[in-house]
Amino acid sequence: MIALMDCNNFFVSCERILRPDLQEKPVLVLSNNDGCIISRSNEVKAIGIRMGQPFFQTKKLVQQYNIACFSANFVLYEEVSRQVMQVLEEFTPNPEVYSIDEAFLNLPDDIPHFRQIGYDIVNTIHRQIGIPVSVGIAPSKTLAKAAADIAKKDARYKGVACIDTPEKIVKLQTILPIGDIWGIGNRHARFLTSNSIFTAKDFVDKPQQWVRHYFSIVGEKTWRELQGEACFEYNRSPDKRQQIMVSRSFASPITSYEELRGPMALFAASAAYKLRQQNMVTSQIEIFLSNGRFPSANEQKIWQSTTVSFATPISNTIEITDAALQGLHKIAQKGIKYKKAGIILRSLTRREGIQTNLFDTTNHSKNQKISDIMDSINQTYGKNHLRLAVQATTSPSRQERLSTIPTSQTGKSKKA
Repeated sequence: MIALMDCNNFFVSCERILRPDLQEKPVLVLSNNDGCIISRSNEVKAIGIRMGQPFFQTKKLVQQYNIACFSANFVLYEEVSRQVMQVLEEFTPNPEVYSIDEAFLNLPDDIPHFRQIGYDIVNTIHRQIGIPVSVGIAPSKTLAKAAADIAKKDARYKGVACIDTPEKIVKLQTILPIGDIWGIGNRHARFLTSNSIFTAKDFVDKPQQWVRHYFSIVGEKTWRELQGEACFEYNRSPDKRQQIMVSRSFASPITSYEELRGPMALFAASAAYKLRQQNMVTSQIEIFLSNGRFPSANEQKIWQSTTVSFATPISNTIEITDAALQGLHKIAQKGIKYKKAGIILRSLTRREGIQTNLFDTTNHSKNQKISDIMDSINQTYGKNHLRLAVQATTSPSRQERLSTIPTSQTGKSKKA
């Protein structure tokens, strides 16, 4: 059986972790330039605001219903997503991450109660991370996706819909609109409705030859999946990395920039080494600080981050560390009890064929050679045998199974 875990209103749910006072209140998240709406709470959906609607069109409604608005904070969302996927690993090895808020799980056939596994997933994620999720369980990915959508929309399912009998498959086919089927795009949906095919049941009732004639092999696989036959392979191998993150939670709070420099330099060096091991380069890094998931009673949750870009993509430790420390100096505030820090390398590309910038005067070649020599020595004599002077010798941290969920300065509530 295949399970599909889908985080409910994911970006909004992430913001509510940091603002629990907004539970059951209207909340929306805006795109980076605050141009349009990219996530809505159920309360906002009930008001009638559409996904993707330009923000300026909604300002009267925002004021009328006192809707809390947030600029997108993708660093936060990626961190929460990473934690959700870690929780899923408790239930099955190598969950297939489908998107930032969805993942497929391959459940063993000998599980006696599939629905209970679904409830365990929903309850564990809510307890450990604090966001609501829905789970659909079925013999195929297409049916599991449809089941998860039903579990999300119908409160009677309590977050879990299990399609585990032929009768339930037929019932789902009957109520599933053709345009809501995973893999059926708008163009195909228009064609199907023009042929009096309005539901999944109408579609599967068509002869296989008819489906094969009008659709590609993928369309035929969808037709078969809707009948409970698993045709889309479960991908246990993760996709090629799009980013590299190194972060740690500190055993004791750190309160000054000077104390943070060593750990941050160590994280930067570790990330740069991983980057070189994959023969990749980065053109952007992001560093972040947090005061932890559970600050003291008189403290507000804090998440601070900044981004540094490179004119020429790099992978050498010297420049990545220097950029990380520049970013750290920009955001670190004296007196805050930081409990977690980290660095994310983004915009990764292959090291071969780097396009250099004519106005970039940095000697990247020299810095790269130094890093390569350091790698060679450390591989021979041991990790961190040769390192930059600013690096901490070891991380003053403890690796937690679940990382801290922080808040963001860029995610402050906006006024319409």
